[in-house]
Amino acid sequence: MDSTSNSSSTFFTNPWWAMGQPVEGQCGSCINETATRARAGLLNVLSGTTIFIMLAAPELDPIRFVAPFVISDMVAGATFGLTPFSPAGIFGTFFTREIRPVWKPTKHKRFVWTLGAVVSPSGCLAGRRGSLLYSASASF
Repeated sequence: MDSTSNSSSTFFTNPWWAMGQPVEGQCGSCINETATRARAGLLNVLSGTTIFIMLAAPELDPIRFVAPFVISDMVAGATFGLTPFSPAGIFGTFFTREIRPVWKPTKHKRFVWTLGAVVSPSGCLAGRRGSLLYSASASF
């Protein structure tokens, strides 16, 4: 069901709140897989940087800033797609605007992004627990 077509990706969908856009020759709405992968790369870089900071300087506690961003981005992506409410989706769409889109159905993306929004708080709690254990052991 993946398709590389000559149609170009638009920055905003029609209607603007729709997840994905209709593509000629595809059933249902589709999402640009190239922009989706760019978004995933941006979120991975952000998460990797956060883990590095947690290991190098745990007293900074970056989880309290990064976790709400990632969770809200996942919820926005699952609800509205890459644009206009997902900040990482906007950057991913912007960075890949000159690349021919590869279209995929939105159904699978919605499931995965909802799963990401549900799983992200557990990572946040694990990171907070680790930083709390570190601060407790550092005080003795």
